[in-house]
Amino acid sequence: MHATLPLDLAVTDRAGNVRDDLSGVRVTEQGVYVFAMPWPTAAKAGTWKVSATDRISGKTDTATFEARERDTLAVSSAQSLEGRRKIEE
Repeated sequence: MHATLPLDLAVTDRAGNVRDDLSGVRVTEQGVYVFAMPWPTAAKAGTWKVSATDRISGKTDTATFEARERDTLAVSSAQSLEGRRKIEE
């Protein structure tokens, strides 16, 4: 895909709470959004979830990841590659 697309990113902690400090509107480059960020100090270890919703089509894709305290967020699931996710039509 050769376009810049807006998406809504929602990061949910192990208790099911959407983390506003990690979530928000993001923009893809050629249909891909890649991110890494310092892990918040107060974040708890466990299974977290990230969901990306394409603002144009409304399609949503979700992946889970294992968070460790004081680490860098890295998405991993059977459907994602090295924290990269394509939102396809």
